[in-house]
Amino acid sequence: MRMRGEAAALLAVLLFSGTAAAQNSPAQPGPAPGGPVPGSPVLAGDPEAGRVLFQKCQTCHSGEIGVNKVGPSLWNVVGRKSATVPDYPYSPALRNAHKVWDAATLDAYLADPRHVLNGTRMLFQGLQDPRDRANVIAYLATLN
Repeated sequence: MRMRGEAAALLAVLLFSGTAAAQNSPAQPGPAPGGPVPGSPVLAGDPEAGRVLFQKCQTCHSGEIGVNKVGPSLWNVVGRKSATVPDYPYSPALRNAHKVWDAATLDAYLADPRHVLNGTRMLFQGLQDPRDRANVIAYLATLN
């Protein structure tokens, strides 16, 4: 009887932490081309390797707070609602997306921005390598 109670407690912890729910619910958005990185992209990535890759992004984006370029500042982007950087003129597609830039959403978006968000003005073709995406996301998670 005690074993059944412990199993129920474990199941409750998994459900409320999102682990079981994430495994049993459809992903939003769908898997990125090239396959998703096992586990959380933020946890799986190398922030230092992501910092090096982010240099490509700096043509259009800043990692500094309040510094917008062609694209919005990516300071504190992980966990942020889409289209919420003040004084940045977002495309209608992004303003109406109502996304949260969590690791899974960023992973899919960085793989193929125009596929995930039809109508985005982001011209970047995407990062095909799942490890590169995980590394960039891990770096972005440090910008806060």
